[in-house]
Amino acid sequence: MKLLRQIVLLPLLFTGSLAFAQTDSEIQRFLQLAPESFVSVGAEAYREIREDRANVTLTKQLDGDDQRTLMREINLAMRNVVELGKGNTELELETGNYAIRRNVHYIKDSKEIDKITYTATGQVIVRSKNFDELLSFVEAAHDDMLVGSISFDLSTGLRRAVEKEILEEALASFRSKADTIAQGLGYDGFEVRNIEVKDSESGSIIRPVRNATMALSASAESAASPSAAPPLEGGKQIVRVSVSGQVVLK
Repeated sequence: MKLLRQIVLLPLLFTGSLAFAQTDSEIQRFLQLAPESFVSVGAEAYREIREDRANVTLTKQLDGDDQRTLMREINLAMRNVVELGKGNTELELETGNYAIRRNVHYIKDSKEIDKITYTATGQVIVRSKNFDELLSFVEAAHDDMLVGSISFDLSTGLRRAVEKEILEEALASFRSKADTIAQGLGYDGFEVRNIEVKDSESGSIIRPVRNATMALSASAESAASPSAAPPLEGGKQIVRVSVSGQVVLK
């Protein structure tokens, strides 16, 4: 009887093990997700925009033997220019480079020091979207500081407005490309993964100082008032927004 009982139990145990193995195999197949199909997609939009802000660097540089006297004169010139622009809501002023350099002069064909001089430099940077007002200010400050450089760029408000507009275009183009790829390959749709958005970088176009000086000189000779001076004119900048990422085809 004992032997018969073992013979009967063995098939039952084998059948149970086989059923468990089949169930475990089905679970494993269920848990193993089908590989996803990834596609990289990129899109961009841009605008060519006229620069609406001018940046003028006013500079005063003096050479001499007494560094204290030099710095005193530089400080006075910078203070006069800043005071001149105070209260003018059309202008933005900030202090630029401010330094003094020691110059060692040697006797010719020797290492013996002949004399020591100093070069003092001070700058005030003036920004404005009102080019006529900026020209008037530069002319008024001419006795204290001269134009060192002029550059043009986009104001923060204009850049943000343009980037917001073209970002919508770039996103729409991204979605359109992803949808076209999905439909072309026989998929019903897509899901966006790992998206990256890049805004355009700030930049400026440097204008030759000679051209700006000629414009100011011409206005002083031919114009009865600073407001009649020829306006400064900026160039154009390309504002660009790009969108890139991966989409999973569904």
